[in-house]
Amino acid sequence: MSEKSTVYFHSARASSVLIPQVPVDQWYTHSLVYKLEVACRRALEGMVSPGDVVAIKVHLGERYTARHLRPTLVRQVVDLVRDWGGKPIVTDTLLRGSYRATETWTRRGMHEALATAARNGFTPETLGAPLIFADYVNEQRGIPVEIGGRLIERAYVAPLFGDVDALISLAHFKGHDCASIGGQMKNLGVGCQAKQGKHWIHHEQPFHVDPEQCTGCGDCVPICPEGAIRMKGEKAVMDEGACVLCEECLPACSPGAIGAPFAPLGEG
Repeated sequence: MSEKSTVYFHSARASSVLIPQVPVDQWYTHSLVYKLEVACRRALEGMVSPGDVVAIKVHLGERYTARHLRPTLVRQVVDLVRDWGGKPIVTDTLLRGSYRATETWTRRGMHEALATAARNGFTPETLGAPLIFADYVNEQRGIPVEIGGRLIERAYVAPLFGDVDALISLAHFKGHDCASIGGQMKNLGVGCQAKQGKHWIHHEQPFHVDPEQCTGCGDCVPICPEGAIRMKGEKAVMDEGACVLCEECLPACSPGAIGAPFAPLGEG
């Protein structure tokens, strides 16, 4: 059995009883930002060595949302890492799906994702550290990691996480339609995976072409970055071994012949 984690609690409220006991020039000790610094010093001190490149994994939010962590809280952790001699990088991952199909989702492509992060207040200037999406620019492949799960045998970690010395996960808690609650476990287990890994979390099978729906237009063939789709006669066929599950072909297929079944809810 693994060792239990040490948990620290801080109230987000400023106690009216304690306020008169604090010197006026230390008013900031009532703030949640200061309390976060105290908690992080207790929990993380000694885990970052001078020169370490430290990824601070945050959910940067979607457009028109407000439940993500405030940038000022993330900045406090960035400053701590730098105080300890580390080199902080603030990061998130892209949503699965085409880089071109960004009308609805705002973290599928790198450009849209950075614009959404800036809209929510996350920029290198506000954070005091580089802001990098862990997928890198249009990176299709993740780092395969065997996990031997009952439903999922392999994870595909976003490339950045293979290049850093340490990872700090800053998660917010919210309701989630599939997982009931999204928090620290989801920020790591789903949020640190590349698009390949996110595909297998949501789908039972790789993508395939339904020959009955395929009209033979061939629009999907030049779109595939891996050359995994070709024309065979008058139909498109998918080489599932070459497919990296990037979903670039989906918006190009106007008949909707390319797809993969979703994993059924409630199992596992």
